[in-house]
Amino acid sequence: MIKDLSTNQEETIIGENVQVSGNLQTSSDIQINGKIKGEVHSKGTIVIGKTAVVEGPMSAAQIKVEGTVRGSITTEELLELESTAQVFGDIETKTLAIQPGAVFVGKSTMGKEEGKKEKKAEPELEVE
Repeated sequence: MIKDLSTNQEETIIGENVQVSGNLQTSSDIQINGKIKGEVHSKGTIVIGKTAVVEGPMSAAQIKVEGTVRGSITTEELLELESTAQVFGDIETKTLAIQPGAVFVGKSTMGKEEGKKEKKAEPELEVE
């Protein structure tokens, strides 16, 4: 479960009445409650609040979605889709948690393929 960011003093907050057009990049946590049209990247945690709408790709260590996302999502660790979440786009994450009621339309890729060796293609032989 992703921690509550409201007590974190190192966090950036995009308020409910704020609209941003452009890319956001931060090394700290970010809570989005408004509208963003552009890319969002964090080395920490991103929380998309219930009133938030994000249109564009996003990436972070962890992402929790309660609002609407139209774009791809990539996380290194955990992606949580809460019951109010609406995600329209492809996701790539190590661990995925989807609560009943969440809407997800897209393709998901889960898990790291550590330790798996790439198989080399073997030539096909025809025997008569």
